Amino acid sequence: SDPDWQADWTLFYWVWWISWSPFVGIFAARISRGRTIREMIAGMLLAPTLLGFFWFAAFGGTALSLESAGVGRIAEMSMEDEALSLYAMLAEMPLFMVTSALATLAIVVFFITSSDSGSLVDVMVTSGGHPNPPAPYRVFWCVTEGVVAMSLLSAGGLIAMRTASLTSALPLTVFLLVACVGLVRALRVDAATSGPPPRAEIAPD
Repeated sequence: SDPDWQADWTLFYWVWWISWSPFVGIFAARISRGRTIREMIAGMLLAPTLLGFFWFAAFGGTALSLESAGVGRIAEMSMEDEALSLYAMLAEMPLFMVTSALATLAIVVFFITSSDSGSLVDVMVTSGGHPNPPAPYRVFWCVTEGVVAMSLLSAGGLIAMRTASLTSALPLTVFLLVACVGLVRALRVDAATSGPPPRAEIAPD
């Protein structure tokens, strides 16, 4: 019923990832030390994309099929509260208690790991790039991030979260463009100084 939803949601998704890019970039660089760029692309772009494709195909397709058949109130509940749409779909499937518990556990694990990784990056940045910052500092940033998130959710729900993402992503766009240029220049310098990769030696017959 809303013709602008697709454009607005796509724009929000772009802005959301722009606001996450400093944290994701630093964290990815830390856990990918010693790996090639090809391995990073395969592990951090291709694999999540395929997983997301199958996720949306399975769960989104199931929800659309149920809604088209007039089963459940998935669309109605998603309009009231987006967070309930997943549980509305699972309610129409077998073993609802088990699947809903697993879904809740997955959501909790996602938020915990995201907060822990984000706090690690915050501590690394504020401590001058220390690779293994002290645990109390990480706890401080975890608590701070949780308080800010709860404040935004209590103040305006998802709308406040989206507004905060839009506000923080706008200035980051300029830095990302500069970082992209710097990455290309660094790769060219590295290729010029290191030369072509050595070919694998083939033993003679």
